[in-house]
Amino acid sequence: MSTESAIGAIVGGAIGFFVGGPAGAMYGAALGAGVGAVVGGVGISYDGPRLSDLSIQTSTYGADIARIHSKIVVSGNVLWLENNKLRERVRKVSSGGKGGGSSATKEYTYYATFHLGLCEGPVAGIRRIWCSDKLLYDAGSDDLETIIAGNAFGSNWTFYSGSDDQLPTARYEADVGVGNATGHRGLCYIEFRDFELTDYGNTLEGAQFRVELVKAADNAAPSFMYEREYDGQPVYADSAVFITATHATTEFVEIGGTEYCQARMFFNTYNHDGALIKVGSRTARIVRIGTTSIGAYKARPINGTTNFAIHDIVNDITGGDVPEFSGEIPAPTSWDSAIWSYAGGSYWFQTVTGFLMVRGSELVPVTVPGLVNYASIFIAEDPTTGRVYIRHGTSDSFVGELNPETGAILWSEVLFTGTVGVQASPFACYGGRMLVHDLSEVRVYDVSGTTAELIDSASAATVRGPVHAYAPSFGITNVGVYQISDRSSSDNSLLADVIEQEVELSGLLTAADIDVTTLTQEVKGYRVTGGSVRAALEPLAAAYQFDIIPSGYKLKAVPRGQASVLTVPYADLGATASDTPGDVFKMAREMDSQLPAKTVVKYLDAAREYDIGEQSSTRINTDAVNEVESELALVLGADEAAGIAEVLQSRAWLERTDASFTLPPTYLALEPCDVITVQTPEADYELLASELEYTQDGRIEVKAKPNAAAAYTPNASGGEGQTPPGTIGVAGPSLFVPLDIPVVDETVQDAPGFVGTLTGYTGGWPGGVVYRSPDNGQTWVDLQAWSAKCTIGSTPGALTEHDGYLIDQTQLNVIMISGALESITRDQLLAGYNYAAYGVDGRWEIVRFQNADLQADGSYTLSDFVRGDKGTEWATGLHQPGDWFILLGDPDNAFIGMAAELIGIDRLYRGITQRASIDTGDDVPFTYRGVNLEPLSPVDASATRDGSGNLTATFVRRSRLSGNWWSSGVVSPVGEATQAFEVDVMDGANVVRTIETATEAFSYSAADQTTDFGSPQSSITFRIYQLSETVGRGYAYEVTL
Repeated sequence: MSTESAIGAIVGGAIGFFVGGPAGAMYGAALGAGVGAVVGGVGISYDGPRLSDLSIQTSTYGADIARIHSKIVVSGNVLWLENNKLRERVRKVSSGGKGGGSSATKEYTYYATFHLGLCEGPVAGIRRIWCSDKLLYDAGSDDLETIIAGNAFGSNWTFYSGSDDQLPTARYEADVGVGNATGHRGLCYIEFRDFELTDYGNTLEGAQFRVELVKAADNAAPSFMYEREYDGQPVYADSAVFITATHATTEFVEIGGTEYCQARMFFNTYNHDGALIKVGSRTARIVRIGTTSIGAYKARPINGTTNFAIHDIVNDITGGDVPEFSGEIPAPTSWDSAIWSYAGGSYWFQTVTGFLMVRGSELVPVTVPGLVNYASIFIAEDPTTGRVYIRHGTSDSFVGELNPETGAILWSEVLFTGTVGVQASPFACYGGRMLVHDLSEVRVYDVSGTTAELIDSASAATVRGPVHAYAPSFGITNVGVYQISDRSSSDNSLLADVIEQEVELSGLLTAADIDVTTLTQEVKGYRVTGGSVRAALEPLAAAYQFDIIPSGYKLKAVPRGQASVLTVPYADLGATASDTPGDVFKMAREMDSQLPAKTVVKYLDAAREYDIGEQSSTRINTDAVNEVESELALVLGADEAAGIAEVLQSRAWLERTDASFTLPPTYLALEPCDVITVQTPEADYELLASELEYTQDGRIEVKAKPNAAAAYTPNASGGEGQTPPGTIGVAGPSLFVPLDIPVVDETVQDAPGFVGTLTGYTGGWPGGVVYRSPDNGQTWVDLQAWSAKCTIGSTPGALTEHDGYLIDQTQLNVIMISGALESITRDQLLAGYNYAAYGVDGRWEIVRFQNADLQADGSYTLSDFVRGDKGTEWATGLHQPGDWFILLGDPDNAFIGMAAELIGIDRLYRGITQRASIDTGDDVPFTYRGVNLEPLSPVDASATRDGSGNLTATFVRRSRLSGNWWSSGVVSPVGEATQAFEVDVMDGANVVRTIETATEAFSYSAADQTTDFGSPQSSITFRIYQLSETVGRGYAYEVTL
């Protein structure tokens, strides 16, 4: 064998390995000296990964394990199911009826704990998770609600990257036994724990997961979100709201003969879009001791709650919303910076030497060694771990952890040196991390162990400042909101790197054995399952248009669309081993009918959550009817896929012509896929050498295809399909407001029951259910479900008292939690449109409004009110800032029927968001008093007396039901089965006689007056009531006649 033949055999071995692995290498060596493109070549037919590979979640023994590049989605294979069955939970559910009766049913919920195998490891992490096309997790999102929801979901699963040292999980070992559990080393997988299957048909088969994996990623923390403005001191945050507190007033009040210091605090509630959605106020009080002046009482909110405390600095007494205790806390000069906290089940107050832990009736003073500025102490709880952390200043700035049971400092260490006396100690913590703002940086520390390890930092415009919890995994500083958890990002892989990695997986070739320096494209994502190396690389060659050829002792990647490297004159053609020349230049052409009229490319659409996309290119004005389909397990954009389809279609028609010719040994430097120009008497042809055959006498038999560089530069653009929203809504808590109000809509309210309104604070609120407890919270009965939000707002100001005779043109600002308000005409106002309930339980005023002007901050300015409607004129002067404003015409309001025997009975209610536990709702104490059944108070009483002092009085009845007396003159309905009234004769606060009457008149004789008062009276006070058979007396009309 000649030297050239020996080289050919060596390269042939490499070719064979690409074709069929080690066995193919032996076959390839026998190919001798015939070489062409190892990968790529002419045509578009290939046998590589398919889109259907691992597109469906399975539970199959021996299933293929995918390899991934860049970022791509896989469905996975269920490896283990705890106890080989789903966990069943049975709950007895009681349902209430309109009349208050109930029925009980059993509710079954199923959960699964399992391992989902994904791909070969190691990989960097998970970007997104879907289940049955529902997005559950997105580690790369910059949407706050998506991050909150994803972190909440992330607490129920753990990702294992496929490292070579990963160990079995605790639940897996507990199920199969220690020593029987594998760590799935080298396999990337997820352990899902107690995954609820309610939304997926209560089967694991219905819970089809799709997991977006990232081969290499960058994780950033902290990440700046946006600027947010707020008023007051931040005190509370959850998945739905951010609440601040502002001190309003402090005054002395007397209640029951005891004098108190009473403070009022305003609480501003913001949603996470930064909108103020409620302004409320609360009062707390502490007993005044002696003649202590008003300036000796300091009211402060308690971080971590919506409570506040009052401290008597003269007598060292603290009370209010906390258990009253005696103890010294900071001097008045430090009040502006001292922040009290509730964390780990205890209240924490700074003292001169450290802090005081208040746990029930137990008081535990804790000394902080070396403490310089006690006002710098801040204590907060990590809501995910329950651990309690402290930050304080000595000669340096310290951070540490507290025992929430004893208050003891478990560990502490220096964060910064030389910051003695720093005031900016507040921090936010979540998931074992702490966010602080100091030294002109916002920093994230890992405090999950017994030290504080810096994770990363971001520069800040200010030197230092407080950090408060803004939402789960977010903190707010004086420069904006920051994400505490990691935000994942990744770059596309280089095509050259993907090829090298696939080649190295052979175990026989290394990256040094292949030259990929000419490939510069990037791969968004690629998924490979089994097969030869060639099968893995052919889809890449089809998409990115390159060939892999043997070149010396190596393989080399050659991009398509190259320029000609040499020109072959006609005289060099037709080299032969004999004296008889052969055909100098032969060409053959494929028939049109054998070529594709349309080329379709199917791919994983990057913009549509990896749904299979389809782009095509069609040749017009042809007799061809064939359609060629190419499946690429690649992540592409629509424009990229359309360009690939255009190139493949053009290439099929370009390469319909075969050329063959023979060259002398002087052209031995020619390689497969070189582009050459061949000169003939008819024309010059630009050809791509597709196959070279080396004869024993040194000649080169060339097979070639036409080449056109422009064919590899597509002009096509693809049509993008509808892009999924890509966000996850936070369900958040529900807000329930019961309305015990007069009849506004008698078609539904003329029976025992009340109006219920329910809403949520977030855009992702899915609806909710209201429950009632008949036994003070021991058991709960569901009453009513909501699928949409009611129109509920609150008022930062208050309307003043009004007689209701004229339209009130006062303006009232309303901040909406949900829903919108609209203006109406004056005629519509008078006809009964835009009814609203304004106030709180026990003092609802029914109003109507004409004008609703939307303001820039999202609130409404209302004006032109009908006040005190439906007999609520008595409540017009009782309003306070923070009162509810609820639109009564909202069709989402619900009338909740009640049994008559429940009138006047105290009950607890809870509004629970769909799928949430009953324990997630706040108690709403509410007593239905049958206000809708109470007769309205009479009006317009008058009286006459005869010469003996006998009094005869008349009055006008009103009806709780609607009437049209103004337009028709028809008297309003009584609203009761029978008309009956009672009249109390008053002597100061005492009732001296009750007169019963069935008409709108009564008499009070002089003799009776003498019996009651000692003589006939010239002026007597009466209280007149209409009677209801259900609730008894209605509203009182007090009049002096």
